[in-house]
Amino acid sequence: MSRYRYVSPVANRPRRPSLDWRLFFRWSTVGIIGLVLAAGFGFAAWQQLEALRLSYETDQLRKQLDELTRERQRLEIERQRKLSPLLLSGTTRAHNFSPPRPSQTVRVEVRR
Repeated sequence: MSRYRYVSPVANRPRRPSLDWRLFFRWSTVGIIGLVLAAGFGFAAWQQLEALRLSYETDQLRKQLDELTRERQRLEIERQRKLSPLLLSGTTRAHNFSPPRPSQTVRVEVRR
C-alpha cells in the first residue's frame, strides 16, 4: 500500500502553459481602452440627446414668449382704447357726470 491516503493515478495530462504576462497586460490595456471609448461614445450620445431636448424646450419657450408678447400688445391697445378721451366723454355723458367744481377738488402735496 501507498503511504498517501488518496492516490491519484498519474495520467498523461496536457501541460497547462504558464500565463504570458505580456499578453495579459496587452489585452488588459486593449480592454481598458475599449471601455474608455465606449464610455466616451455613451457620453457623446447623452450630450446629443440633451441638446435635442433643450432645443425642443427652447422652441416651446419661444412660442410661449411670442404668445405672451401678442397678448401684452392686445392688452396695451385695449388699455389705450379705454383711456381715450372720446370713450371717457361718452361714458361721462351716459352717467350724467359733470366736471368737478373748484370746491370739490383737493390739492395733495407729496413729500419725499
